[in-house]
Amino acid sequence: MAFRVALVVTLWVAAFIGAHAISHDMKQELDRVSQDVTTYPYHIDFKTCPTSIDIAYLVDGSDSISDGDYELEKTVVKVMAYFFGVMKLGTHAGVVNYGQTATTAIRFLDFDNFNAFRNAVKSLVKIGGGTRIDRALEEAHDNLFMGGGGARAARKIPKVAVVFTDGVSGGQSLANAVQQLVAKGVIVIVIGVGKDIDINALRQLTPRPDLVYTATDFLDLYIKAGFFARQICQHAKNRGNIGPDGPQGPDGAGGPQGPVGEAGRPGNRGTRGGFGPKGFKGAQGLTGESGAPGVSGADGNPGPQGNKGPKGQQGGPGTQFQEEDIFYQL
Repeated sequence: MAFRVALVVTLWVAAFIGAHAISHDMKQELDRVSQDVTTYPYHIDFKTCPTSIDIAYLVDGSDSISDGDYELEKTVVKVMAYFFGVMKLGTHAGVVNYGQTATTAIRFLDFDNFNAFRNAVKSLVKIGGGTRIDRALEEAHDNLFMGGGGARAARKIPKVAVVFTDGVSGGQSLANAVQQLVAKGVIVIVIGVGKDIDINALRQLTPRPDLVYTATDFLDLYIKAGFFARQICQHAKNRGNIGPDGPQGPDGAGGPQGPVGEAGRPGNRGTRGGFGPKGFKGAQGLTGESGAPGVSGADGNPGPQGNKGPKGQQGGPGTQFQEEDIFYQL
């Protein structure tokens, strides 16, 4: 594991040297300090900050920063965290990693010792994309200083957000994002890196001009890390006690009604319902037409002999024939 870490460090130092043409001695120094920040040689008169702070480092990992500069930026975070310390009853440190998007990489309660925090910073990966400082500030507000980020509720604990950036945010909600943090009592400190950095743009990130600092490049940022740590400590010590919350203001006027939204997707088919009650008896139907005549049946059996009829009337007198007449007829 130690060999793999040393190899990664050597590669990024080589990339950094290619971009900045620094001396061999500085190469060895960066290699050494990136692995052991206790050997950091600058501002050694500033041993540690005596004030316990909740401090969030907003690390710029946008496309405009090279891989070597990003690794050096992480070394600066480790050096500054070393000056403040990381401990359960002292300073708590968190990290927001940002570029086109922003994510809480380390919460305040994740680590209670410097070595564990340092190792977590080493494992940060550059996000890339644009420089969305507004999203980084919103992420710090929502998931570090609020919610489950672990910021302490005690008013006596100063809250600090340190924003590293090499350019102006591409976001549209920058002022609102800054105001959210300031309203929670967070001291927003900005460190701009680059020879052509726009100071007026940096001042949009904090309400106080004395909280804006610059470095000509990331090597200059590294050399000044101890100085910046001292300044941050001084701002935290001098911030004064936060007074009690003021009374709630009146409700604002209602906004205009929004447009009608698009129709939702059809819902899932419901389960089949049970049988309904039996219906009423229907009315009697119409009389049907007469059917066709049936086929004649077979002859019946002979009936029984009828009773003897009454005696007929006596016939009239017969005609008398002669014998020869009878013979003639025969």
